[in-house]
Amino acid sequence: MRAITIFLTLFFWSFGVFGHQTGESTYLAHVKPDQQVVDVLVSFPGRDAAHHLELDENQDEVISPQEMLVGFDRLNRYVASHLMVSNDGQPCQVVETRQSPVAESPDAYWLMQSYTCEAALNEIELKNSVLLESRGSYTHMGRVQIGERIDATVFNTQFPTYSFSLGAPPTLTELIPRYLWEGVVHIVLGPDHVLFVVLLVLLVLGVRRLLVVVTSFTLAHSVTLILAALEIVDISASIVEPLIAISIGYMALEAIFRKEPPKYLAAYTFAFGLIHGFGFSYVLRDNVGLPTDALVPALASFNIGVELGQVAIILCLYPLRKWAAGKPWETKAVRVVAGLSLVLAVFWLIQRVFF
Repeated sequence: MRAITIFLTLFFWSFGVFGHQTGESTYLAHVKPDQQVVDVLVSFPGRDAAHHLELDENQDEVISPQEMLVGFDRLNRYVASHLMVSNDGQPCQVVETRQSPVAESPDAYWLMQSYTCEAALNEIELKNSVLLESRGSYTHMGRVQIGERIDATVFNTQFPTYSFSLGAPPTLTELIPRYLWEGVVHIVLGPDHVLFVVLLVLLVLGVRRLLVVVTSFTLAHSVTLILAALEIVDISASIVEPLIAISIGYMALEAIFRKEPPKYLAAYTFAFGLIHGFGFSYVLRDNVGLPTDALVPALASFNIGVELGQVAIILCLYPLRKWAAGKPWETKAVRVVAGLSLVLAVFWLIQRVFF
């Protein structure tokens, strides 16, 4: 019963992740210290905001050109009111606003605002709460250009603002703990990556062999994490995310039907690790961001954080797995956990391919 409860929790949690966002949303900011100006551009499918603002008058779930035209001013006011730039705690003033043509807005709405600040730019806070209060919430991928420096960030319900200083960049003592923590959080709170590690522990009882298998996974995802985060190799998430689900499903099948771990498990794990590394890179590059002036330490710290999180999961699970070894119910318990993992992997695969 407890296993079923855990499974259902993961099932509905993973379903909620996708929410009601129908397309990518981007937030771009160009900071111009010499002019005391910050330009902001936000773009996303206009139908998402139109549904949130209930512009669908005939309730047919389709935003027609006429409905968009009628509610266009309201849409513009809504988006503009949910963007803000402040300098040293003082709001900067909007001096120019432009937006996409009405005809293009259902699929590709955008709004640009230019802010001017009274004082010299110092401590800047950018706020973007567009659609963050909507059902299912929203995620905006952000890029902020400050001279030659480019920061990547994300705006969501947990992080609706992004703050930075135009003074000295963060020191290594500030940067390394942050990226270590981000790496740990991602592996521990990433259900697909956690499930893959869980299945490895189910498959391998020997400490030495488990060490070999986990090391092969670590080496592989470290390689693709670095290559993808530095944009040397780029593979679409629409390809990688279903493959991650397939990797979990394969490992679940191994745990269900094999009495002994496959001979070449380390090779399989290395191949799957290459795929998982791309998944880690999307989080680092798009959600956490890489500072251009401290690229190597940030990347290394994030990767080490991922490994620390992975080790923590194994240290928690392996003693339980060893304790269960030889018990009359061991095989049945392994197959139940692996079976639930397989169902979840199939669900993720369908979700990531079709939705």
